[in-house]
Amino acid sequence: MRELTKAGVPFELEYISYQEKAGITEGVKKVQGVQLRTGMSKAYSDKADVLVGYIKDGKNRWFYLPLLIKFNNKFIDEY
Repeated sequence: MRELTKAGVPFELEYISYQEKAGITEGVKKVQGVQLRTGMSKAYSDKADVLVGYIKDGKNRWFYLPLLIKFNNKFIDEY
């Protein structure tokens, strides 16, 4: 993901959404045309190590890395 972002190449992610504070999920999210962005500082969250920031359509988004299912249409366990 970092290498593709550095090269300016967008990619696709599929992950299970989860809002910890509300304790809810919106199910599986599939997002295309994604690039990474600067991560969250540990000063702001104890989840900084597992939250991944990305940009989609100019908007900043987050997902939990342990909930990542697919990267560029390949299941994570295929890597």
